[in-house]
Amino acid sequence: MKHLKTILAVWSGVSGILLIIAVTYAAYGFTIGNKDRFDSASIKDVRFVLNWCGLGDKRIESVLHSYESARSLTGDHVDAYAIKITNVSLSELEKPSHDYIKWTRGDKLSGALKQGVELISSFADLDKLKWFPSQEQLSSDKIYVSSWLIEMHGERPTAAQIIFVNPADKVVYYASVKT
Repeated sequence: MKHLKTILAVWSGVSGILLIIAVTYAAYGFTIGNKDRFDSASIKDVRFVLNWCGLGDKRIESVLHSYESARSLTGDHVDAYAIKITNVSLSELEKPSHDYIKWTRGDKLSGALKQGVELISSFADLDKLKWFPSQEQLSSDKIYVSSWLIEMHGERPTAAQIIFVNPADKVVYYASVKT
C-alpha cells in the first residue's frame, strides 16, 4: 500500500507536467505561433513546386512573393507563391517528360480542374494577394495549369493544390487552398 501511494504520486506529477506541456504547445500553436506570413519563403521552401510539376528546382531564380496563412484547427489555409524561373519552353508544357504530369492551357480548363482554379482564385481575391493572377488571367491562353490535388465534397471542391506557369514572364505560381 505504501508503494502504491508513491507510484500514484509520481504518476500524477508526470501526468501534470505532460498536461502543462500539451496546453502550452496548443496555446502557442493557435495564438502567437500561428500567424500569416508574407514574403518570407525562401527558394528552399518552394523547391517542391517545380519538382512536383517535373520542371526541376534548378531553374529557380528567386521567390518573388509568398503568402502562408495561419492554420485553422481543421487545417484550413491559403498558401501562394510566385517563383521567378530561368526558362520554360512551350514544348515542355505541351509534352511533359513524366506520365503523371499534364498541363492544360488556361483557356481550355474544364471540369474539376476549372473548379479548382475558381476555388483558388476566389481565395486569392479574399486574401488580397494583388500579385497573384486573377481568375481571368489564370483562364487565359497565356497560363498553363497542372493540378497536384483537387479534393471534392460532392460536386464542390474543398481543397486544391495547383501549379500555374506563365512561360512568357518565366513565372511559376502555386496555390494551396483548404476550406
